[in-house]
Amino acid sequence: MKQPLGIPLRVVLAAAALAPLAGAEARVFHVRDFGAVPDRATECGDARRAAIRSAMEAGPGSEVVLEARTYRVSPAGERGYCFPIQRAAGLTVRGVGVDTKVVVADPAAGAFPLGLGRAIVLRDLTIDYDPVPFCQGTVLAMDPEAGSFDLEIEAGYPTPDATNFVDAIEPYGKWGMIIDRQTRRIRAGTPDHYMTPR
Repeated sequence: MKQPLGIPLRVVLAAAALAPLAGAEARVFHVRDFGAVPDRATECGDARRAAIRSAMEAGPGSEVVLEARTYRVSPAGERGYCFPIQRAAGLTVRGVGVDTKVVVADPAAGAFPLGLGRAIVLRDLTIDYDPVPFCQGTVLAMDPEAGSFDLEIEAGYPTPDATNFVDAIEPYGKWGMIIDRQTRRIRAGTPDHYMTPR
């Protein structure tokens, strides 16, 4: 896997309230029991979705647990999210630390959209992408009159003609930032992002 995005989730991510639900009986669902094979290569999305559905049906206090391995996942449909969690209550999805990795195989897909729920916790795992959902490179030349620039893409990153960029909805799906190489922050005097023309 090249240039991982590596988003560590060490803090609790919750929808609405984070307070524990009173009287909730713990129920644990291991994704391995639903057929997940965490070997970096085998698609594990269906197994994880099945574990999450079962946990949601079991009610508040349920946990979905991933081992300290790497799970490769894709969304259920052509595009969308890998693990939509809607109208859940008292649900925890957790790994066992930084060695639990979820690798999203579709650069146009999201991972965990949460909505209309409460006390939903996502913790102790890392979300990554392969391939990554962005490109980066060095601006070699600019032509202000033509409104264009020459960009040299760094090794290991997709080019701007990759399908997820070409098919992205404008203007919100196509944008870029200018980063200062020394500070690794948005370059002083430039906007926080540039949208492509409509």
